[in-house]
Amino acid sequence: MDGWRRIACLVLAALAMAVGVTALAAPQAQAQPFGAHTCASGFVWREAFAGDLVCVTPQARTTARNENAAGPANTAPGSQFCRSGFVWREARPSDLVCVVPAARSRVYTENYNAAVNLANPAGLGRTLPVSVGTRSDSLQRYITASGSGVSASGRVDFWGIGLVPGRLAWLGSATSNGSGAFGPVDIRSVRCPVDGPDSMAVVAVDQRTGRVTAAGSTWAYSC
Repeated sequence: MDGWRRIACLVLAALAMAVGVTALAAPQAQAQPFGAHTCASGFVWREAFAGDLVCVTPQARTTARNENAAGPANTAPGSQFCRSGFVWREARPSDLVCVVPAARSRVYTENYNAAVNLANPAGLGRTLPVSVGTRSDSLQRYITASGSGVSASGRVDFWGIGLVPGRLAWLGSATSNGSGAFGPVDIRSVRCPVDGPDSMAVVAVDQRTGRVTAAGSTWAYSC
């Protein structure tokens, strides 16, 4: 009987250890449940349209869903244009849901903050052909940017990772032409000496869609 008790105790101890290991490992496994587009704590995907991964507050996602439901009633009969007092929301250029003007301003701000509200923007891959570079003269250095495949006649914002501890640093912006291309263009000048990282990763945001992409790195602050 003592032998059976000893075996039972060993089995229970092994099970307890396995449960403990699983409990410790679970937070790591769930840290990025949605890949590179996992939102920071307190934020969720907006889902104003299929594939909309802009991170917003839960209330903003509910608002977007309510706007989608009310959109047809705010549209002039027999057309895609809005009734008087309403405008297209434009969370992306093809988003023609009719909303009040304040709602269009809201999604513009949400798109602007698309990179800021990600859990780990440094983990993004390059999903758009957008990149930054560095050039210098005798007085200062310049962060340059170029790209294509973004929204036509729109703004592309660039954010540095690691320049300011714990948050992204806005570096500058570029404006695309009617074909969705821009640059090379200087988006920021850095006068030396300055205490910064030897190499800083940069992400870019297509303002008209909220789409975020890695954009390479710059050594402009390493002086």
